[in-house]
Amino acid sequence: MIYPLDDEPYWVPANAFQASGKKVYYEDNEACYTYIAEHGNYCSTCLSVCPWSKQDKASLHEIAKVTSAMVPSAGEFLTKMDQAFGYGLVELDSPEQAEWWDLDIPEEGIDSYQGKV
Repeated sequence: MIYPLDDEPYWVPANAFQASGKKVYYEDNEACYTYIAEHGNYCSTCLSVCPWSKQDKASLHEIAKVTSAMVPSAGEFLTKMDQAFGYGLVELDSPEQAEWWDLDIPEEGIDSYQGKV
């Protein structure tokens, strides 16, 4: 398990690869690197569960980042808001998962036509 299933985040890093001084759910980097070595690619779970990986289409996301950095207790509330708005993993075989293949997404996530007439 790369991500712990603990009820509460903790202060002590799980290994030497992680920076201390923050209360978070530390991932198991060694398990992650083992997965990459065995499968030849990333599982990308970290991207889908990280609250900072959202596309910043609204200034509210920037405000939330600053607020949670300055007021640690706001992090729990903002995490619940993140879940309430439906960010995160999509259930297997769900309509959302099937619709993903029909999305009009720029190649490699970069819209090279942005700002052009």
